Amino acid sequence: METLPPGKVRWQDFDQDAYVGVTMVKAGQDPYARNKFNQVESDKLRMDRNVQDTRHDQCQRKQWRVDLPATSVIITFHNEARSALLRTVVSVLKKSPPHLIKEIILVDDYSNDSEDGALLGKIEKVKILRNDRREGFDWNLVFKWDYMTPEQRRARQGNPVAPIKTPMIAGGLFVMDKPYFEELGKNTRRAAEVWMDEYKNFYYAAVPSARNVPYGKVPDHQDIAFGALQQGTNCLDTLGHFADGVVGVYECHNAGGNQEWALTKDKSVKHMDLCLTVVDRAAGSLIKLQGCRENDSRQKWEQIESNTKLRYVGNNLCLDSRNAKNGGLTVEVCSPSLSQQWKFTLNLQQ
Repeated sequence: METLPPGKVRWQDFDQDAYVGVTMVKAGQDPYARNKFNQVESDKLRMDRNVQDTRHDQCQRKQWRVDLPATSVIITFHNEARSALLRTVVSVLKKSPPHLIKEIILVDDYSNDSEDGALLGKIEKVKILRNDRREGFDWNLVFKWDYMTPEQRRARQGNPVAPIKTPMIAGGLFVMDKPYFEELGKNTRRAAEVWMDEYKNFYYAAVPSARNVPYGKVPDHQDIAFGALQQGTNCLDTLGHFADGVVGVYECHNAGGNQEWALTKDKSVKHMDLCLTVVDRAAGSLIKLQGCRENDSRQKWEQIESNTKLRYVGNNLCLDSRNAKNGGLTVEVCSPSLSQQWKFTLNLQQ
């Protein structure tokens, strides 16, 4: 058995009860308040509990290579529940072949209690880095899931465990060769140029040296309005529907997702690759989500009256929420009605 450095213990010998007990929820406190999940139940779970293998059965039968390079696992956290953080570390050590784990680097993004991470530094292979201020994003760069096309799903029927081609990933869930990662560099300037519009000036004010970092060519922005489409305290919402589904309104949650829309230069109101579509060119017609088509006149919209309404192009019909509770949004003859008042979070069209 490998000899451990002084002060280190194997994960099996780490004192879970002493570590977790300090921050347990006290009687009368809300178990959801601190972490938005039931911390009381989380604290009851043992760090080495058996977790059901939910992978596809073909994944479980697949023969994986073992001659792989050792990996540094980097985990960032801020005010994480101690029980959840400990289980994360132990899961890596327990579920991975030992020769594949070089180290686990815990990056404490300035948690209120530095001991949350420091105490875990006693565990074998665990290293702790602590920021002296928050380094998390101050802007809501929200990741969201998209869906494979029918063609992509059919192509995977013969091999449901094959990799999926995607232009982006969820959070930090990726593995990369370290020298290649260092060659690419952490180009946050490109992220600012592509995503942050005029707000990139706040980024440059905070990191002036970033102006000297090459960032390549960025795509032309096609959106003239973006974000939530608000009507009072409610927002236009897909209600979880997809192609050929209706749309409605729901209380604004400011988290993107089903309430993220864009008005493009070609007059489409888009949610991902779906566009607001007028079913019939008449007052009272339902609005449905359909795949965006460049020359479909039923998908053309324009802002009118100081960008407070969305009018179906070529008709005196406006997007209306009066029937939202009775089947979905419709187009109605444009009027001063409050049910036709809409405002994008960000409007670049003056």
